[in-house]
Amino acid sequence: LYPDTYFINPNNFTPSVLIKKQLDVFESKIYTPLLKNKTSKEIVEIVNLASILEKEANHFTTDEEKTIAWILKKRYENNWMIWADITACYAYELTEKECKMSVSKYISAKNDYNTRTKTWLPKTPILNPRVNSIVAALNPIETNYWFYLHDTQTWVAYYAKTNEEHNINKSKYIK
Repeated sequence: LYPDTYFINPNNFTPSVLIKKQLDVFESKIYTPLLKNKTSKEIVEIVNLASILEKEANHFTTDEEKTIAWILKKRYENNWMIWADITACYAYELTEKECKMSVSKYISAKNDYNTRTKTWLPKTPILNPRVNSIVAALNPIETNYWFYLHDTQTWVAYYAKTNEEHNINKSKYIK
């Protein structure tokens, strides 16, 4: 369902009218121009991955978002855990800010969304991603990186090829 501002006549409003409008907009803005040649399974994976990307890279430039898309996609395709912190908090309906303050409490929780406990995508997208996040998921920038993090004060992204490099970045940039 495409998130947007919809003008609905309250005199003849029904949920099905709103849903139909959202589906029509999704078809015209996302499906037809970007996903028409994809299988149903690919569409679900792309939108799901883009929803994670939306939260993981929402303060970054387009190239940074595409780099993070590559890392997440590469992890998924190689049966690694995606390790997106925001998914650890999603089942508990925490805001992004609440998640940042308490993510360590939820990292090991086993549920249908936590990508830090299984090698999968969540059972559904965690939000409706923007067009830019879907485009980034479709056109990632290939790198040798497997890890990323960002300084939560400056939003600068730091990348690493190995877990050892990633741990060094964590000690330097996460306070």
